[in-house]
Amino acid sequence: MMPISNSFFMPIQQFPTTTPGFYAYIIQNRKTNPPLHHHDFFQVFFVVKGHIILQADGIDNEIGEAEALIIPFDFPHRILFNPESIVYSLYFVEDYILSQIHSRVVGQLISAIKLDHKINSNHHMRLIVPINPDDMQNYLALFECLLRSVELDGSNEYSLAPSLITSCLHIVAKTYLNMPSGQKLSLALEQYAETVKQCIHFLDRNYSKNFDIDQMAKDFAISKTLLYSLFSQLTGTTINQYISKKRIQSAANLLLMSNMSIQEISEMVGYPEYSTFYRNFRKIIGKTPNEFRRFDS
Repeated sequence: MMPISNSFFMPIQQFPTTTPGFYAYIIQNRKTNPPLHHHDFFQVFFVVKGHIILQADGIDNEIGEAEALIIPFDFPHRILFNPESIVYSLYFVEDYILSQIHSRVVGQLISAIKLDHKINSNHHMRLIVPINPDDMQNYLALFECLLRSVELDGSNEYSLAPSLITSCLHIVAKTYLNMPSGQKLSLALEQYAETVKQCIHFLDRNYSKNFDIDQMAKDFAISKTLLYSLFSQLTGTTINQYISKKRIQSAANLLLMSNMSIQEISEMVGYPEYSTFYRNFRKIIGKTPNEFRRFDS
């Protein structure tokens, strides 16, 4: 994989948009090309005319007319534009999309791309998606409506932008997830989701113990990096946050239902050091253990 340290970072805030979660525009007659870079958002390039070149990991990939190119975040790359090419470009932040768009298919697309990025090197990723003629015309019409919507509505809460972005991404997702590589990723996601469920069941039974997450990952036959990533995607929280919440919820119940000392409860739920227990309890519950017991019992 091409080292990120040799590229520059591009945040979405650099783009002149009133909407912080996405940016849509048309690229044409571009005479210059950006250097190697990576960013904190997803990109979808749709080539309407001509072609562009994706350079990643020392490999050149040509994307031609009626093909979409998906770039995940933290992916070192460089795009070379043909002066005659016309490209419809959509950038979006994952958190914005998932909070504004309630589409299972779009969620699967984002998860599959992230999984592909985790388990494959750059030149083995499936980033190029061919679009059939009917879907191409639909994509162009939707994208042009999106541009007008942004121009007219801006960040207005009644903007049509989220629905239009959903429709654009749905067209890409439909093809991507039906490709052999996409089907394999979808199957892998289902399998990994089952593994994460088993991990959650394990944590629910063992949260008070001082266990090793590295060993847990080995026991479930998954790399720790992938486990951390998939756990966050599927639960919306990190493993450590999940454990802390389980421990503190258990402690809160014990504070209300027993006469045990706070120190005893701290040790019982997995905090041998009282200072850590105190800090996490206050952070999660919003009160100190003494305040909680005194006012809520």
